[in-house]
Amino acid sequence: ITEMDPRPLPHNEHSESYAVGILMAYDSAESELRARGFTPEWLHIAKFATLWRVLSDFRARHQPAGEINAVTLLSELLAQKETLAEIGGASALTESLQLTLCMMEPTHIDHHVGVLKACYLRRQSILTAARLESAAYDGADIDATLAETVNSLGTLAAGTVATRIQNGKAVLHEFLADLQTSYEGGTPAEAPAFKTGIPELDE
Repeated sequence: ITEMDPRPLPHNEHSESYAVGILMAYDSAESELRARGFTPEWLHIAKFATLWRVLSDFRARHQPAGEINAVTLLSELLAQKETLAEIGGASALTESLQLTLCMMEPTHIDHHVGVLKACYLRRQSILTAARLESAAYDGADIDATLAETVNSLGTLAAGTVATRIQNGKAVLHEFLADLQTSYEGGTPAEAPAFKTGIPELDE
């Protein structure tokens, strides 16, 4: 690559902190996040990726996990000195956990998942473009390079479409449940509004 862009790759510290925070606070958080398409590779900041891995492993080994807090997490990490060092030590861990304290409201999950996914897609698009540029300058097989690039972008696009389909199914199921409820007892009530989640269509 002729000249690297000096700007950092797209990421959002608050949303990454949120993902770690609710994983620590709620037993069902990981399944709730994954149901919305979240994967750990969406976490760009190393300390949050490490914290996620430790917390996820901890919950998997302790089912039901019960309450996980700063004390239990620190105890877990103290037994993994190399992992604690990756985060930056106990002080960095404490700072990271303090950042999560105001970020753990579960009703915000859809917003933060959307932010994390958008940042991940932007990073992957940038890296894909960088690989294409580097291969072109290096004289690599251009047909193979373009095919690989198209495949990479197609995978990213397919993931976005799949998420939209999944979200659409959830909206439809919720609407049908509301519709069934409105007609229970044989007395039709006012039909619920069908909300797609797309403001232009819901007006």
